[in-house]
Amino acid sequence: YQRRVRALSWVPSDSYDIVLAFGSLLHVPLHVMCETVSELLRIVRVGGIVWGGYIDSKDTAARLAKCNLITPSSCSSAATPFGATVHVLKENTWFKRLGVPSANKKRKPTSLIWRKVPVSPTN
Repeated sequence: YQRRVRALSWVPSDSYDIVLAFGSLLHVPLHVMCETVSELLRIVRVGGIVWGGYIDSKDTAARLAKCNLITPSSCSSAATPFGATVHVLKENTWFKRLGVPSANKKRKPTSLIWRKVPVSPTN
C-alpha cells in the first residue's frame, strides 16, 4: 500500500476539496513522506486541505512540517504550480478542549493540516 499512495496519477489534479490521511502517513517511509504529501496536495483544489492525522512520532511530525511543498509545474503533473501552508495540531490538546477523553496519553499524537495555495511562477 505504500506505493499506492504515491501512485495517484489516475486521479486528476485539483479534483477534491479535502483528502484525509488519518493514521496512514506514519506508515510511509521517511524518505518519501514529502513526495507523498505533495502528491496528495496535487489532487486537491487550491484552497483545499490534506489532513495527515494521528502521527504518533514527534520526529515524523517535525519532518513532515518542514517539507518543501512548493511544486513548480515543470516538476509535477499538477495543472498549476502550488505550495502549501502547514498547521500542526496536537490531538490530545484538541480533544481536551472538546471535552473528549484523551485516547493515547503516552504517544501524544499530532495532526498536520496542509492548505494548498497557488504559487506565482518566477522568471
